[in-house]
Amino acid sequence: MKTNTLSKASRVAKDKKSNPQEIDELWLTIENTPEDRIEILRKMEKLQLSITETKMKLKH
Repeated sequence: MKTNTLSKASRVAKDKKSNPQEIDELWLTIENTPEDRIEILRKMEKLQLSITETKMKLKH
């Protein structure tokens, strides 16, 4: 995954005056290889697990 492209996308997304079409075009330029998708899924799973653990701690 190209980090510089992602940070650029983050900056554009944060800019409230940005044209939504520009953001869409920018996301299309990010290389999204199968390895990237697997990495993203792993990170999402870890985050979900973290959220679940936090909720459990808050309940007790």
